[in-house]
Amino acid sequence: MSRPLPILPALLLAAALLVLPALAQAAPRLTLSATPDTLISTGTVEVVIALTEGDGREPPNLTPLTRDFDIVGQGRRSRTEVVDGRRVPVNEWLVTLAPKRTGRLIIPAISLAGLSTAPVAVNVVPSTGGALTDERTLFVRLEAGDVQPFVQSDVPVTVRVYDRLGLRGGGISRISADGASFTPQGEQRAYYRTIGRYRYQVIEQSYLMRPQRSGTIEVPPVTLEAKVPAYTGGQLPPDIAGALGRPQPPNPWDTNFPSVRDLTVQSNPLTVTVRERPADAKGWFLPARSLTISSEWAKPPKDVKVGEVLTRTIRVEAEGAGPNQLPPLTLAEVPGVRQYEEQSRTESAPVRGAPGALLTKTVSVVPTRSGTFTLPAIELGWWNTATQKQETATLPAETFTVAADPRAPQTAAGPVAAATSGTGGSARTPPPAVASDTSLLHSALGLWSVWRTWFMLAAEIALFCLCVAVVMAGLRRLERWRRGRRIAQAAEAGDPANASIATLAQAEAALEAGCKARNAALAHRALMAWLRLSATGTQAPVPVTPALAQALTAVQDALYGTAPRPFDAKRLRAAFHAEQRARRKGARQERGARLAPLYPTTR
Repeated sequence: MSRPLPILPALLLAAALLVLPALAQAAPRLTLSATPDTLISTGTVEVVIALTEGDGREPPNLTPLTRDFDIVGQGRRSRTEVVDGRRVPVNEWLVTLAPKRTGRLIIPAISLAGLSTAPVAVNVVPSTGGALTDERTLFVRLEAGDVQPFVQSDVPVTVRVYDRLGLRGGGISRISADGASFTPQGEQRAYYRTIGRYRYQVIEQSYLMRPQRSGTIEVPPVTLEAKVPAYTGGQLPPDIAGALGRPQPPNPWDTNFPSVRDLTVQSNPLTVTVRERPADAKGWFLPARSLTISSEWAKPPKDVKVGEVLTRTIRVEAEGAGPNQLPPLTLAEVPGVRQYEEQSRTESAPVRGAPGALLTKTVSVVPTRSGTFTLPAIELGWWNTATQKQETATLPAETFTVAADPRAPQTAAGPVAAATSGTGGSARTPPPAVASDTSLLHSALGLWSVWRTWFMLAAEIALFCLCVAVVMAGLRRLERWRRGRRIAQAAEAGDPANASIATLAQAEAALEAGCKARNAALAHRALMAWLRLSATGTQAPVPVTPALAQALTAVQDALYGTAPRPFDAKRLRAAFHAEQRARRKGARQERGARLAPLYPTTR
């Protein structure tokens, strides 16, 4: 016989099992994200370094970022988020980076509070615009990446507002073009940049443009409707201004002087050339820099039984492609195996640190008989934009063996023995197969699982309804208390209009408020109003229980008696509740009463 586990070590073990998950949940985390992941060489990328549940008093060391980027803006913000039902603090550092060169750049790991982030890659493409030499006080610039796109390829586009007037407000028109769609990437970024002799505040918004046709696509200018300061310089003395022939500028401190003026500025137009489909391309046209196709099983396909469900996930990763360019995956039918598509989705995702597209397809594979089966290879044709050649990516075929399910009922009991007698004979028919105890147990477990699911659902619905009922009852009680409080305040202030009692609910609320405030006059007026409103037909507005009659007399003595007596609010409330119960009981007895039979039977 094994020794029982001592109580103290068992308690310590249980406490450790409860505390360790909490400690694991409370571990601080440091993450780094960059938006957008594809940008123009003249653009910027916003990096967010987030520390969750850590010591955020010291800022991170940003020196590693200066290798391939210029830091043009910094900021910090704090927020809270809910993790596993707990509110945890999150400190974020926002860094705006301008790339120093084109190509695939790595944002290195950043260390903070003993933690490190993972490196993040961004793709910097050349700009179609020339060098920026404009020195106007306010202008808008529209640029696109020089990526030589095909149809449905992603083209980075940036809209920037350069301001050294000091914008006070305004709005910019939506970017659009015939034959293309635009999707915003991240939020607007604001930073400062020096151009020539002047320092500008830059407001930037990045987009992804997806051409819908080949050829030349013209993007019209975007329009900025800005509000800028109307007063821009010092004021000359009146005699000097008159001698120079200059109009006297308005006084900025004058209340009639408009502080801002409206200004309309248009950007440059943009032309994007979309390449035609190459003549050597075959089948579905999928331009990409690289493409891989892979699959994995939730459980390795070994020792598979008939009827067992296997989950297979197939992934297609295309570097430099858009999600709309990925082809649909069709699976070949295999006799003896049923394949059900559970989920299929396409999305933009980094591929080898560069922008790309990802197709994920989840398939349920169910063998219907025993034997050896082979899922055929899957081939995808794609156009290599680096070599300008048609290539094919292949997912190898997979073979697995399926055994018969031992829990399944046996339909045959072996060869049929033939019994012969003399010259003739007859075959003996085997008895019908009987379901085994194991199959009955599995059926019972399946029914129990279904019943348990519905029971839990019903319990959750009942609990939800109970919570709603409790909240509604609490709200009704709160509203009654508020009505009584309003009536009490109106009575104390001498406001007869708002102190009037017109319903039973108002009378009950006023009575409760009067008892709580120990206001005998309000309680007496509310009780008399309740008796009057409760009377029906020829019934007199008097109490039906001796307790309330005595309590009413005590209140009247406290108000109008020759010798002042204290107001017993507790006694009045108890008597009032007893009166309510008695009246409800009497009403139920009246509803249950019936006429006596016309010809009663006698025993």
